[in-house]
Amino acid sequence: MWEGVLNVTSEPNTSGWDNEAFTRIYNNRNSYDVLCLGTSMAVTNISSEELFLNYNITMTTLGSPEQPIYLSYYYLEEALKYQSPKIVLFDVQSLFYTEENIEQRIQENEYQYVHFLLDNMKMGKVKKKVIEEVKNIDPDIDKWDYYSKMYNSHSIGKTFQLIISKSLKMMP
Repeated sequence: MWEGVLNVTSEPNTSGWDNEAFTRIYNNRNSYDVLCLGTSMAVTNISSEELFLNYNITMTTLGSPEQPIYLSYYYLEEALKYQSPKIVLFDVQSLFYTEENIEQRIQENEYQYVHFLLDNMKMGKVKKKVIEEVKNIDPDIDKWDYYSKMYNSHSIGKTFQLIISKSLKMMP
């Protein structure tokens, strides 16, 4: 029921980037020969269409702009629950990001550097671990924002969140 509400209340992705990687992973179980993870270099420099048309190799990319290595790790952990690739490619450019750089990016634009990466991941142990990791990097983020796109996208979600938070605090 909650997913149905989200489909109606969620704002469309206007970032210009495709963040449907997990939708493809979840809906096409064991369909990909290659998984590619990492920064935008992974997204823009390898053509899954060309691999398929010329070599009959199926590939999907779980990359995103400036994706930190810890998110690539969790992306792979989640993807391997649904896929059995023959090859996993990592763009390792993010190994050179400092923790301060990652924290600064999150503070500058939390949507692009965190929500964009997590909003289409199913709720579960992996997503919970990712949210905790992000919270360790930037203690100011609100974990509730990651349990529903509605919280991030709509003011009514923020109001609902406040009501739930206050109710939970009043419970014995």
